[in-house]
This record gives sequence, structure tokens and C-alpha cells, in this order.
Amino acid sequence: MLYRDLTERFSVKQPVLLKYLLKFFLQNLSNPISITKVFNDIKSQGYSIGKNTVFDYVSHLEEAFVLFRADIWNRSARVQAVNPSKFYAIDPAFKYAMSISEDKGRVLENAVFLHLRRQGLTPHYFFEKQEVDFYWDNGVPVNVCLEFHEPATREREIKGLVAALQFFDLPEGRILTWDRTEHIQVEGKTIRVTPAWAYLLGRSDAR
Repeated sequence: MLYRDLTERFSVKQPVLLKYLLKFFLQNLSNPISITKVFNDIKSQGYSIGKNTVFDYVSHLEEAFVLFRADIWNRSARVQAVNPSKFYAIDPAFKYAMSISEDKGRVLENAVFLHLRRQGLTPHYFFEKQEVDFYWDNGVPVNVCLEFHEPATREREIKGLVAALQFFDLPEGRILTWDRTEHIQVEGKTIRVTPAWAYLLGRSDAR
């Protein structure tokens, strides 16, 4: 039904390619993706298609609110244009409908992205030395981490968030996890570790 609606609405001439693209983005939820690299991947699999058509089909998926794009945070539109974007789905259940393996960490990040959009925000991802999952104008840096207890993961998440706080000269950031609650003081910055469910429900102790 979804493909038929999209094909009819946008007069799609290659519905098989549209299905391939949607599956590709669902398999790579929240990963930085270059559309040019997607085009090269499609060409390598034998599809006869122009780059502009690939850009058009991705735009169709966005216009239909099937996919949402998060660009890198930068004041320069040119920098945003030349860097990869991250993509999120209106409903991660599409992954399961297409028999794509479960990835709880990426599905959780997708849920946080949709929550931020519902608040009227325009989430970006931030990248300096390390990636931070979300930042928006006049907001706070946010990382989403399902398994925060692992030492290497913990170190990576904290390091990336501290770098973002230093860049934006902000006192506090947030890490959303499966079930941990913690306040971390590091290099003069505060990191609030909160269960994602509490944040999504808007609980006062998670704001």
C-alpha cells in the first residue's frame, strides 16, 4: 500500500528502486549518509539511474513524511550541504515490516528524534572530534546510548558530549539511556544521564 501510494502520488517510474532506497535508509537509521554514495552503491548493483533521480526519490520519501533528515549543525549552509545527513523514519516498525533486523539503539535514537520534532524543534547532529546525536539552536547537546554501562562506550559518550559543551560554551548536556540515572561532573561541565522513557514522557525530573 505504501509503495503504491508513493508511486501514484509522485509518478514514480521505478518503484523497485524506491523500495530499495527505503530499505537502505531503514537499515541505516541514524547513520550519516551521503546521497552521492547511495547513488554509487545503486549503480554498482546494476541499476540504470541518474543521480538526480535518486535525489528526487529521496525527496519524495521526505515529502511524504516517511523519512526525516537531520543535517550536521553548522552556521554555513554550504558546510551542511557537503556533509552527510542522518535519516529517521516516521515509524521504525517499517524495519520489521521489511524483515530488517532489530537494532534497539538506533530505534531508541529514532524515537528521541521524533520527540524533538514534536516539540517544534529542528534537530541536527553535531560533529567536531566526535559525533553528538542531537543539537538544536539554543538547545543542549544530547546523546542517546542504550548500553551506557560498558566502560568504552561510557568514555566515548562523555568525551563527545564534553567537546560539544565546550564548543557551544554550555554548562550542561544530556545522555539518554535505557534505564540509568546519574549526574556526572567532568571538566567543569554537568552531564545528566536519564532514562529515555522518562525524557520522552516529559517527567519533571528528566527535563
